[in-house]
Amino acid sequence: MMTLREWEQRPFEIAYGLNPAYNTLLLYEAISAFENNRNSGMPLALAVLVLPLVFYTKMRESLPDKEHTSLCEWLRNHPEVHINFSRKVSQLIPYTKESIMFAMQKGVIEINEQGNLVVRKGLKKFDWPIDSMVASGREKAKFLGKWFTFLGNVETIYRSLGIRP
Repeated sequence: MMTLREWEQRPFEIAYGLNPAYNTLLLYEAISAFENNRNSGMPLALAVLVLPLVFYTKMRESLPDKEHTSLCEWLRNHPEVHINFSRKVSQLIPYTKESIMFAMQKGVIEINEQGNLVVRKGLKKFDWPIDSMVASGREKAKFLGKWFTFLGNVETIYRSLGIRP
């Protein structure tokens, strides 16, 4: 498992693109959308998929537009998703954990009695330019939260993506 460098030792691109505040925003949107559709918290196993699916531009842009699109259909239309996806997930787990801890320290999310992530308080709404990476990432994270509620159980999602918990 990869360990994170101290903040000052991280390359600028990594520190900027994977900073805990931005990642908290993405996780918040996904968890909130998941809760709104399912009335339960998001399993941690699904939360670790949010950053890999949103952070990589080609992955983010390939995501479907409709929640009712099946995972199998999306994967059939985008077989490139399987290329190194498990490695991407593994590489981003430390950043996901860091962001979850940051969000919990800030009181944005918490873990419920079932061990799932839930939104504790809302975030301020900012009007990001529509064509910005932040706005795109936020919308796709929100989409993922909704989409995960339609895709079935965690095991099926992981198996379809070719990864193991």
